[in-house]
Amino acid sequence: MDEKFKLKILLYHGVTSVKSKGIENISKKHLDIQIFEKQMRYLNKYCSVLSIDEVVNLYSKKEKKTGEYFVVTFDDGFKNNFTNAFPILQKYKIPAIFYISTGMINSKNLFWVDQIECCINNSKKKKFTININKSNYTFNLNNINNKAKALFTIKKICKTLSKEKKDDVITSLKEKLKIEPNVSFSKNYEILNWSDIRKMNKSKLIKFGAHTINHEILSYLSPKEMKKQISLSIHKLSKELGEKVIHFSYPEGQKDHFDSSVIKHLKAKGIVCSPSAISGVNDNNDDLFRLKRIMV
Repeated sequence: MDEKFKLKILLYHGVTSVKSKGIENISKKHLDIQIFEKQMRYLNKYCSVLSIDEVVNLYSKKEKKTGEYFVVTFDDGFKNNFTNAFPILQKYKIPAIFYISTGMINSKNLFWVDQIECCINNSKKKKFTININKSNYTFNLNNINNKAKALFTIKKICKTLSKEKKDDVITSLKEKLKIEPNVSFSKNYEILNWSDIRKMNKSKLIKFGAHTINHEILSYLSPKEMKKQISLSIHKLSKELGEKVIHFSYPEGQKDHFDSSVIKHLKAKGIVCSPSAISGVNDNNDDLFRLKRIMV
């Protein structure tokens, strides 16, 4: 029986020093900065941490590998990746890759999941009804638990909808709750700018990959729009960094959110590795375009 290695790819989004109010960051997408530093200190002291390029080499080499390896990855492109995570990664000499949605960079826009959170968290409404995919849903917003229930329910449904239907839900939500989401509601919503990214990219520890233009679920798009989201995000990132981009990650990243046609186009654009967000540990037999990650 062949001996196998274990590859644990850690998936982060943000590292925060902000004290959240209400249901903001209730899913813990932004990890507390002290916890993140503790984790990086542990990885530095006790674990074998690989860069994403070393992962590609690990799978391309024919000699047998054993042992347990870790990889640090970030999705989306939040400002606190630069202000909080980057200095800690440098301090503990931890390599990492940041997958960014290029259309969000340099903007004051919110990712669509954060728009939902911002609306529900900050509305003064105590109750509302919204039509989603021809069904009416009524939510109470009179306490944190009910707000959390509304948030998780609407997010879950939106992750099953086409881009057009999902956008309609968010437009309706803004109108119903009388909130126009923007970064002023929380520093956790702030996005990287290209200057931040170029500064980070100068470090030998840091790599960047694309994550579509604006975080659309690729398998729900028309073939033309899917190719556009992939091609333009890779092109923009490559242009801003002045180097070829060979890494990518799928927005949302569950098994229904990418398929063989997505992978085929990624390969055609020169991508060599694209991890999912499916939970699990990898070994020698896994595919570089279907790697599992562990949400932290």
